[in-house]
Amino acid sequence: MAQDMEDWFNGLDEETQEPSAFGFEDGETEATLTDVSLFESKSSNWSAVQFEFTDKEGNTDNGYRVSISKKKNDGSKVPVKMWQRNVFQLMRPLILANPKFKAAVDLDTIKKGNAAVVEAMQLLVDKLEVRIDKKTPEHKSDETAFPEYTFLKPLEFD
Repeated sequence: MAQDMEDWFNGLDEETQEPSAFGFEDGETEATLTDVSLFESKSSNWSAVQFEFTDKEGNTDNGYRVSISKKKNDGSKVPVKMWQRNVFQLMRPLILANPKFKAAVDLDTIKKGNAAVVEAMQLLVDKLEVRIDKKTPEHKSDETAFPEYTFLKPLEFD
C-alpha cells in the first residue's frame, strides 16, 4: 500500500528508497485474479502464463508469470524436475485459494502449453482470491531483479 504522500514527502532524505511505480509493494497482499493472459517475450520465443491480481485499493500487479512449456527457447527439452516445479508454481495459487479450483486446469491442458492454460483459466478470473507475499531482491547494477511471489493460504475475505 502506498504511503500518505505528505508523510512520505516530509520524510524524504538521502536514505529514502525509490518506490515501486508498478505492482504491489513488498509484503503480504490480499488480491483477486483479474486477468490471465499469454505473455510473449519480445527478445526471444519465450512465453508464459501471466497472472494479473488486483487488491482492494485497486492496485494491480502482473509480474507473476509461469511458463509450463516443455521446451526451452533453444528448442531443447526442459528437465522433468524443472517442468514439475513450473507446474507446481502454476497450480499453487489455485489449490491454496480453493482446492476445487484445481479442476479448472487438468494435466492434459497443461501438456498443450501456455496458451491452452490461459484459455482454461479464464473461468477463474474475478473468482480466485489469493494472499501473496511478494519480495523483490536487492537490485544490482549488472542484473535485473525479479520479484519472488509466494502464495499463502488465504485469510477469510470480506
